[in-house]
Formats: sequence, C-alpha cells, structure tokens
Amino acid sequence: HNDQMTTVIVTRDIGIAANYCHRVSVLHEGQIVELKPVHEFFEKPEHPHSIRLLNAARFERSIRYDDNFSRITG
Repeated sequence: HNDQMTTVIVTRDIGIAANYCHRVSVLHEGQIVELKPVHEFFEKPEHPHSIRLLNAARFERSIRYDDNFSRITG
C-alpha cells in the first residue's frame, strides 16, 4: 500500500519554497503565471512577476535576473 501525501505551502518567502518544496507555483492577480519544479524556477524564471519576486527577495546577492529592481505592491 503506497501512501502519497501532498502539502500546499502558501508563502511570500522564497527561501521557504527553495528549502521545502518540489514545485513552485507563482500567482499574480489571482492567476497561476508560472508552475515548474523548484530547481527550474530558480535557474530560469520565465514570467516577469516571477523575476520581480526573485529580485525583491534578493535570494542570492550574486544572482540578478534583470537590472530593473522594482518594488512589488499588493
């Protein structure tokens, strides 16, 4: 008998996602705009909102996904 369990973690803390999740789903204005395995998300974010989240969190000071730092509101 195979027990499978799924846990959904809702957070604005990118570090939590990096350490505890296998997949990341990014929501923007109530819509899922990006969904991918966590390692792919941090290696190559595609949606502009994902890039802004990573830049705002300054996840790793050595990684910048673009040069336009913008504050995320809401």
